[in-house]
Amino acid sequence: MPVAARHDAFSSSRQAETGRPTRRSGVLLERAATLESSFSGVHRRLLEAGLAEAGGSALRAPDAAGLSAPVAGGSATGGATAPPLAGGNASEPIQPYIKAKSSPESDAAFVTICSAVKDQHADVREWIVYHRAIGVERFYLHDTGSVPPMDTVLPDFIESGLVHYRYDAATPHRAGTHGPQITVYERCLESGRVAHPWMAFIDVDEFVVLRDATPDFPTLLREFEDAGALVLNWVVFGSSGLEKKPRTNTLASYWQCAPDGHPENLHVKSVVRPARVNDTRTDPHHFKYRAPYVAKSAGGETVAGPKSSRQATARVALHHYAIKSREEFGAKMARGSGMGNQKTMAFFHYVDNYTTANCDQAIDLGNHFASWADYALPGY
Repeated sequence: MPVAARHDAFSSSRQAETGRPTRRSGVLLERAATLESSFSGVHRRLLEAGLAEAGGSALRAPDAAGLSAPVAGGSATGGATAPPLAGGNASEPIQPYIKAKSSPESDAAFVTICSAVKDQHADVREWIVYHRAIGVERFYLHDTGSVPPMDTVLPDFIESGLVHYRYDAATPHRAGTHGPQITVYERCLESGRVAHPWMAFIDVDEFVVLRDATPDFPTLLREFEDAGALVLNWVVFGSSGLEKKPRTNTLASYWQCAPDGHPENLHVKSVVRPARVNDTRTDPHHFKYRAPYVAKSAGGETVAGPKSSRQATARVALHHYAIKSREEFGAKMARGSGMGNQKTMAFFHYVDNYTTANCDQAIDLGNHFASWADYALPGY
């Protein structure tokens, strides 16, 4: 079905659920077609490997024990034993990455993402497929204690080598922090310092959204090859009035965000040149760089801390779905933060009160993306 027709098919259902009509942008509809073409290539490679069938019908939800999710043609982890559930002894050896035998082309991934994850089974596939479609070639996921471990919903992506997964419920906290996230970042830097030109350090509730005619993320990054990093400004989204988890995906569901220039939108996340990073900081936003390299925003500003002095989101933004629906925020409170920050309903209301602007730039992408049956495993 053509992109425009798919957009129309999903428009009415989305409006009924959220009360917000979709918008039609020629540039974004073209990008949706590009994303579909890109993802089709990923899925074809899975088909060739015998790991999926058209429409994802070879995949099934994890078994009752929550320890495996068999796929056609192989085990969930390429023959490796599933990592233990959370609660293991801290002295036990750290689980290695569960991954496929890497091919030369996957080893040379130009753009990668490192993320600390926990109990985000329902959201992670959407996030991976979207970012793969804009040009990210490898995902390093460090599971800090999910029950069941999140490899149960990533069998095909792990088998293909797209995702390198590591489970370690006892990830230590770096001095000066209260959570495992910075330790995860240090591990990613160590493994990716030589292998990859670019590595983004973002969370599963953050989406890189290209806002101009730049065809993909690698093309944008090549414009900043002289920098130590490209830092992306947040655009923070609220609940958009949703009480329950929406039936469609994140990009299509939320349209109320912080107005341009709001202090929260000045926060940045980093896409670094790993070989030019000297060390992490005690927050997940910025890094120390080897001289003479510095971090640059998409607007060309040198950014030395966790915030920029002005919001630079004309070309690219990091959509930060900080709370989502009230139901999903309840789950977020239960799982905690990778930085050890315990969120409460006071935070939910704080974000909802300042996210009053109309930010529907990614809705067309989301509506088209909702028509891809492949990104979700049944039951999630």
